[in-house]
Amino acid sequence: ADGAMWIATEHGLSRLADGGIRNWTVADGLPHHSVRCLAEGPDGALWLGTYGGGAARIVGGRVEVVRTGEGLAHDKVRVMLRTAGGDLWFGTSGGGLSRLRDGRFQSFGEAAGLGDLELRSLFEDRDRVLWVGTRDGLYRLRDDDRLEAVAADVLAGETVNVIAQDRRGRLWIGTREGGAFALDGSRVVRYRKSDGQADDSVLSILEDREGSLWFGTYGGGLSRLST
Repeated sequence: ADGAMWIATEHGLSRLADGGIRNWTVADGLPHHSVRCLAEGPDGALWLGTYGGGAARIVGGRVEVVRTGEGLAHDKVRVMLRTAGGDLWFGTSGGGLSRLRDGRFQSFGEAAGLGDLELRSLFEDRDRVLWVGTRDGLYRLRDDDRLEAVAADVLAGETVNVIAQDRRGRLWIGTREGGAFALDGSRVVRYRKSDGQADDSVLSILEDREGSLWFGTYGGGLSRLST
């Protein structure tokens, strides 16, 4: 919110502001050298997820660490998301999902229908529904705080790298090897390399101001779908 840029790396964290760079490493209090994701909390503090050291919060230059003993589902945090309501979500590798609300953690794992899957992506749609991408398909968080598999007949076994929503309300799913999927109500359409997609490994999806969809791939370049 203050205009600074934060950069997560495999060797720590950097902050670019006012033309200068400040770095944080394990020697500066980070719980692990591999920083995988970042999110800004409702109070403006920066949260970071590490791949093995749990999560941490930076307040006034100090690092406050949160691990499984403090309520986090797992110490390998792959993805984080702050929702419109102010909740902070942590997607882990092997421990499920954690939510931080009003200073308290709640975890969603096997009992909530998620199991011990590795989580790869989180997305909140315009109706404030939380979507969870895993190494074994797509899940949606229901009002009763249980997770249910979505389009399991086509997405089961797919690693979901990215989730996005276009202006028409369609949900777009980018996978590791299965191409991109468009979910429009009960209808599912797949776009693969054989359909003109640059590569079947889709890492990023963006809708531009004209309504075209752009797909960033792993090794195949960039694709545009005019809708």
